[in-house]
Amino acid sequence: MATAQLRARLIQIDEKVSCLDFQLAQLHAERQTITQELAAAAALYPVLTLPHDIVSKIFLQCIDGYEIGIPVTLASVCSPWRVVALHTHGIWTQFEARLGQDRNPQPVEDLFRIYVSRSGCLPLDIRMHGPDSRKPTHENIFRLLGECSTRWRNVYLDTFGPVVLPDYIQGPFPRLRRFRLASSGPLPNLLDAQNLAEVGFLEMDVPAEWRFPLPWSQLTILRFTHVGLLGCIKVLEHTPNLELLKVESEDYMERAIFPPRALLLPRLHTLILRLCESQRILPYLILPVLREIDIGDYALWWWRSEIEELLTRSGCALETLRLSFTNIDDGGQAVTDLLEVAPTVRNLIVSCHGFDSEAFTSFLDGFIRDPPCSRLWSP
Repeated sequence: MATAQLRARLIQIDEKVSCLDFQLAQLHAERQTITQELAAAAALYPVLTLPHDIVSKIFLQCIDGYEIGIPVTLASVCSPWRVVALHTHGIWTQFEARLGQDRNPQPVEDLFRIYVSRSGCLPLDIRMHGPDSRKPTHENIFRLLGECSTRWRNVYLDTFGPVVLPDYIQGPFPRLRRFRLASSGPLPNLLDAQNLAEVGFLEMDVPAEWRFPLPWSQLTILRFTHVGLLGCIKVLEHTPNLELLKVESEDYMERAIFPPRALLLPRLHTLILRLCESQRILPYLILPVLREIDIGDYALWWWRSEIEELLTRSGCALETLRLSFTNIDDGGQAVTDLLEVAPTVRNLIVSCHGFDSEAFTSFLDGFIRDPPCSRLWSP
């Protein structure tokens, strides 16, 4: 190559180097500006400087109950938080959905898939309001429930009408601890749930002859809401290990149709009764280790004789009495009556929406003058 050509090429190279040097200087200046802005942001928002494992633990603390929007919100704030959220499987384990009769189930199905996939292999807490197993559009919802059934931990199904879990949801259910069903249909088959401890039913029909597709004998907590009292008694015949029983009933039934003998529940220490007819189950119970009774009723004065007979028959020493009522005059007398028949009570918890400051002061003064128990709480 001639000398003139070499010199021309050298000039071109020098020009390109100069141009690149200028671009590099611009990039360095931009980098410095961004670094300064990030430093200022870190000073204003120290959370951005936290290690990912600390942020992950904070995210887990943000999950309160079944607030379904929280994980999605955390994953949408910024790229670093999204990375942390997607790798924090624990924030995706609680799913709640409401399926109206006319609501499109597709968004719920898609969101449910996201939660199931992002929760890794962790146990799942699932609440479904309104799924209908007879509705074709809900078929995929129940299929997804079946696909993750080995990960069920707490499951609550509040259905429209009777629900029958599809045949492909057969278990096993190795992690299932609590199951609640609001349906008038048949009971689901959960026999293969060796860790199931708590069951709740709303408006369950108990026919005269029925099979027992649940491991009743291992249950420790049982909750009945608007279930016939005769049906409750039928179930209690098969739950010898119950420790807590809740009955909420308006079912009026004559004593003549009940079984003639009382049921012994040797481990039941807490009894929760709601609504005025629930006390009709008391004559059919023997509770030797009963320690706490929780009564919520607008007519507490009905309860004295039933409670007295229960305590005498059971030979238990009641320690805690929780009472909810709306009329301070009737409620105050009922408290006195119940404490007379349960002299071993040391903790009294009273809830009354009709309390004003004067009524509460008068009510409390009566206990201060002649205290029947060591502690009185009025939330």
